[in-house]
Amino acid sequence: MRRGIACSSGDYIFKLDADLEFTDGWLLKAVNLLENEFDLGVLGLIDYRRYDPSDVRFHEVFDRGDCLVVKDLVSSAYGFTRETYNTAGDSMRHDGWHLALQKAGYKLLIKDVVNNFGFGKSIYVGADGKAVDMDHEALTF
Repeated sequence: MRRGIACSSGDYIFKLDADLEFTDGWLLKAVNLLENEFDLGVLGLIDYRRYDPSDVRFHEVFDRGDCLVVKDLVSSAYGFTRETYNTAGDSMRHDGWHLALQKAGYKLLIKDVVNNFGFGKSIYVGADGKAVDMDHEALTF
């Protein structure tokens, strides 16, 4: 991802998976939040609680109405500004990057603006070690 960011020139950076369905206006909604939230570090584009609401990583969630404020960003699709990356990019190079952003004073938000279908049947192992069956319809090409 770092190489792709280095080659890009835009003000907004999005990490997107191949198994997403984009809803109408998703990019405008995401960019509006990134522009207007002065302390926003990362915007997650999928609310993963629908996969496993019992996962302990989803317990510290504050519903703000227009989006969720979260402690632990669990997302395979997210966006941030180049300014955030330039400020905190070194901390975004390891697994605890979302915690490093929070320590630097940034917020983590989730706005459910895309759908994730997955590439067929998959198993997710929750924080408690139990497997959660995530059976999605496979994408066809």
